[in-house]
Amino acid sequence: MKTKIDELAIFGGLPEFPQPVHVGRPNTGNREAFLARVNQVLDAGYLTNNGPKVLELEERLADLLQVKHVVAVCNGTLALELLIRAMGLVGEVILPSLTFVATAHALSMLGITPVFCDVDPVTHNLDARQVERSITSQTTGILGVHLWGRACAVEELEALASLSQREVRGLREEARYLLLLGLRHRDHLGGNLTGAAHPTTKDTKNTKEHKD
Repeated sequence: MKTKIDELAIFGGLPEFPQPVHVGRPNTGNREAFLARVNQVLDAGYLTNNGPKVLELEERLADLLQVKHVVAVCNGTLALELLIRAMGLVGEVILPSLTFVATAHALSMLGITPVFCDVDPVTHNLDARQVERSITSQTTGILGVHLWGRACAVEELEALASLSQREVRGLREEARYLLLLGLRHRDHLGGNLTGAAHPTTKDTKNTKEHKD
């Protein structure tokens, strides 16, 4: 273990890896299987607009997550906007202070005030005790984020969201940095823990390698 700053490679020390490892470097899995599916997309002549592979992805994810509906969209910000509109959120929505900026952008672009809440120092997910202190008469939602492949405190946040006297409409699950095909929370897959969820497959997220 390196114990001095001059032992780090950036300061002249020996590197830990033979080649530089950049942030977001993906595990591309079986390249031949991946390229075969890319060729199927190109041969079908569909890049968007409900192409067969998009429909297959939605169907297989719905089956995996055991949900009725999956809608694939081009990016996470759009997914957030769709879910926020569908849930009718207004006023203020509580979200973790440790999350990607698009989480707050999606709220702001729809005229909603993002209320940043502190996170648990161990899990780095929303701290339910801090959330309770952040709820006001203007709060209409709690946006839970799963971070580092670890589920947020779903039960505690849902209990807060169900307090009718505070008129908090619900917990919306955002599965950023979600181990989409592996994260489980009390026998439920991540992405199927609340009424609505937004899983993401960005290359910096903890997603498993693609397989045919």
